Amino acid sequence: MRRQLASAGPGVKVESAGWKTIDSTGLVSAQVSFVFTEVDAVSGRTLFYKGTAHEWKFHTKQERGIDGGWKVCRVDAPPICGTHIRC
Repeated sequence: MRRQLASAGPGVKVESAGWKTIDSTGLVSAQVSFVFTEVDAVSGRTLFYKGTAHEWKFHTKQERGIDGGWKVCRVDAPPICGTHIRC
């Protein structure tokens, strides 16, 4: 994923919203979108382009220990190329 996003150029930020639990096994989902930042060579203005959000599913596991917390074991996401960016 990092290699595919690097081909889109610098200034890529990942945003997520709408986190929800799908079932009791640790499956959660979120709407994920990318925001691309570009500096216009002529005007010097910073331009922001936000892509369409798509659902990503995260398979998580609660960790034991002092901090507890959650660990992402697997991500089911739509392909980066053709969904979020043109490759």
